[in-house]
Amino acid sequence: MTGRKCLLLAVPGALATVATPAVAADWRVAASGAEQSGGFSIHLVDKDSVGRQGDHATFSMQIVYQRAQEHGRFNRALDRVDANCRDHVLTLVSQEFFLGGRRIGRNEAPLTQQIQPGWALASVIDAACSGQFSGERIYDVGMTAGSMFEIMEAEGVQRGGAARQGSN
Repeated sequence: MTGRKCLLLAVPGALATVATPAVAADWRVAASGAEQSGGFSIHLVDKDSVGRQGDHATFSMQIVYQRAQEHGRFNRALDRVDANCRDHVLTLVSQEFFLGGRRIGRNEAPLTQQIQPGWALASVIDAACSGQFSGERIYDVGMTAGSMFEIMEAEGVQRGGAARQGSN
């Protein structure tokens, strides 16, 4: 792969190699929580990708799922996002879907949704719009997600419960 390097992801129950840009993104945890479909998810924002103009922010977001979504079709999504900070409206401008480190699909049809308080995506919008991210830069997304999933299981985080924003 030209201009890319591979990153080994260690997620409980799966081992995957994922292509990442040669220039490492500055991934920060923006939210985590339990999925109603089972398992947990970690929402990350590339801090270096955040652009702000008035009430709008654009950024790259990555969602890592503990369990494959859509009937086992994907376990990671990489999205380009446009968010209205004031009204909490989020548009997924483009999406790429991955399973086991392999890109399995792409969606370029924008999807716009009003985001409700308490949803993981509300925390993502708040973090991107404010520039306030939890923790340090994450160099190994898979290892971090795997560790967070183990902690969430140990803490007994409820399925379908409210998302929580990571701590500082």
